[in-house]
Amino acid sequence: MSVLRRVLLPIAWLVVFAVIAVALVKIAFFDGVELAADAEFPTAEVMTPAVAVGLGTVANTVELTGTVAADDGVPVRSTAQGEVVAVFAEQGDAVEEGAALFQVRRPAEIQPTPVQVGEAEEGDDAPAPGVPEPVATVYEYYDILAPADGTLAAFTPLPGESVSIGQTTGTVSPGTYHVSGTLTAAQQFRLLDRPSSAVIAITGGAAPFTCTDPRITEPQAAAGGGPDAGSERTAMAGPIAPAQGPGSDGGSTPAGELTCPIPADVPVFVGLSADIVLSAGVAEDVVTVPTTAVKGSIATGIVWVQDPAGETTEREVKLGLNDGSSVEITEGLAEGDMILEFVPGSDVPLNQGAYPMMGG
Repeated sequence: MSVLRRVLLPIAWLVVFAVIAVALVKIAFFDGVELAADAEFPTAEVMTPAVAVGLGTVANTVELTGTVAADDGVPVRSTAQGEVVAVFAEQGDAVEEGAALFQVRRPAEIQPTPVQVGEAEEGDDAPAPGVPEPVATVYEYYDILAPADGTLAAFTPLPGESVSIGQTTGTVSPGTYHVSGTLTAAQQFRLLDRPSSAVIAITGGAAPFTCTDPRITEPQAAAGGGPDAGSERTAMAGPIAPAQGPGSDGGSTPAGELTCPIPADVPVFVGLSADIVLSAGVAEDVVTVPTTAVKGSIATGIVWVQDPAGETTEREVKLGLNDGSSVEITEGLAEGDMILEFVPGSDVPLNQGAYPMMGG
């Protein structure tokens, strides 16, 4: 027993400590090198998702938020130069087109000739020069008329004041209103074929009404040309994929303004908000793909078609209507074709979830 306690147990403890030391050395120096070497070769590959081309309906509907504003007044301009001698209306009066607002006088261009008065000298038949009798100045009078029906606003002429031709002396407010909303560049492209009507809903106001005369201000950037006028659907196709590169805003820059007159029987106030819905066409049972899969803007675009082996090739397609999330393909793809869901190199939305991973 004493031999076991004094010799064998110490030897056993030495063996245990030696094994632990060797294991620690291996973990610290050798396993770390192997892990670092393996890290240079990833075992998983991120795959770009592909989607199948299908049939669907594309409704090219653009929605805007607008604001109610008063229509611009018609300026009252003097049509004669001279002195104001009479004012027939006051600011705030309701006037009709053609009504006299004030009167201007000016000296007539031709004045009466003064009469020479004198006595003839003896032996001379000619009358002696005399002092001309004073003659009153003759004036011409002009009425300045209201240019339109409405309410007289900012009316400034005063008796005794001198006015010149073309001088603005007031404004006739028509008392009508309109709704205006800003169009982004992407929306402007989608409305190249001008809609003939728009549905307007005043927030907290009367029932929605149809505007039959929507007007769109042409953006300066669009003056350089447009799509093929022979294709109605092509003309309404808009930018699909956001532009790439620094400073790109994806077509969100204001590019035009839409205005719609408000009927006189619709009660509104300046500053009220309104929802504007414009429809520029509907295409049913047509080939559609996600807008994220197409790179292009008007008329044509590029998609990446995937074959059964997983290889992708670029293909040019012709574009039709788009609703902001789906776009009609009029030529270049068929139902069932596989294409990449996102344009290579573009930013992928975070809400798309994790992509499939292949082991390596």
